[in-house]
Amino acid sequence: MIEYTKEELERFAPNDPVLDKLQEATERGDEEAEIRYFRQLILPAVSLLVMKETMGAEWVVEQRLNTSEAVRVFGEDWLERDDNDELAKRLYV
Repeated sequence: MIEYTKEELERFAPNDPVLDKLQEATERGDEEAEIRYFRQLILPAVSLLVMKETMGAEWVVEQRLNTSEAVRVFGEDWLERDDNDELAKRLYV
């Protein structure tokens, strides 16, 4: 399990109100709103890398996910690169 520093956790703080809205949408059964709010979430770089590996880079793009954290960790070209193992090493530096 990856442990985050206080600074790293602060980068995810904007997710708090979005998660509340996502939960409300889920409880209402509003799938459109669920998707809309999920796309707004700042996702951890490791999660995005796993999505890329399992679903493919094109899928990540098609889902219109917030990839800002992966760009910060892996660089602008992370989706185009084929060296996922090398990218993953950046998570543990």
